[in-house]
Amino acid sequence: MTLTDAFQTIKQYQARSALSPEEEFVLIEAYMEIIQAYENDDDDATGHVAMFNLADYYKRHGEYRLALKYYRMSAEHGGGWPAETELAHFYYYGLTGKPDYEQAYRYASRAAEEHSPRALLILADLYRYGQFVKPDHQRYRHIIFDLYEQLADSPSPMVKGEVMARLADIYRQDDDPDEAFELFLEAQSALEEQFLIYFENRDLDLMKHVMESLYSLLGPARSKLTEFGLYDLYVLLKDPVCIAFSSSSGLHYVTSHPEPAGITVEMDGNWYRNIDDFFDRATIDGARLPAICDDLLDFRIL
Repeated sequence: MTLTDAFQTIKQYQARSALSPEEEFVLIEAYMEIIQAYENDDDDATGHVAMFNLADYYKRHGEYRLALKYYRMSAEHGGGWPAETELAHFYYYGLTGKPDYEQAYRYASRAAEEHSPRALLILADLYRYGQFVKPDHQRYRHIIFDLYEQLADSPSPMVKGEVMARLADIYRQDDDPDEAFELFLEAQSALEEQFLIYFENRDLDLMKHVMESLYSLLGPARSKLTEFGLYDLYVLLKDPVCIAFSSSSGLHYVTSHPEPAGITVEMDGNWYRNIDDFFDRATIDGARLPAICDDLLDFRIL
């Protein structure tokens, strides 16, 4: 493959929503051709951009060790805060093994200097939990409030939900349930939108926290709810219930069953160990439910 072929291949394939296994192989080969051609030229962004994009490809496909390798290469060849943000994320959440908070702090601090929202969020959590640094709740609050202002007018849902959920927790701790409730609602909406683009299982844990917090703040008023959606099932499935909803594929039924060890969940003949397992593994036509949430309608309790 020539360098010209590599650029043309990437341009062609990036516009496609799905690739065959053979096309995936050719795409990787194209990225490698560009990386090898520009690996020793840090003055040209072409190399580190190709490294970053290849890392993104591996991340989307769950090949985290390869993703980490190429994010690191991108950072070392001038990739700057985008690559450093990803490295902070990988090290903080231990995507290739155990978390490394020292490395997370190192890369998050660098990227935060360029106002990377995700890096600032990781930095905030490091101060919140005293990971590698001394706990500093005031600094944590300061970063979260600043991030909320920074992201308020952003059209992108990425990071928004995480920031809003943390700010909601702060207001709840400050005994302001009304403000907390509104922020949890904003967090739910932002996370729903984000999940249509990309999500990790840890993001589902945050959505679970958001929904449980909303229902807790609702109190007795929760019994008057007449409309609900997919993520309300985090709470509704805790009691024995059968819920119907529709998608473009037809009608679906979700049932929770009390067992001695807890609640098990069944949907369309498939069984799940618990509610978390249901959200982790349940699919319709091969697609995980959070990724097609906008296609899931008419939820109702039978």
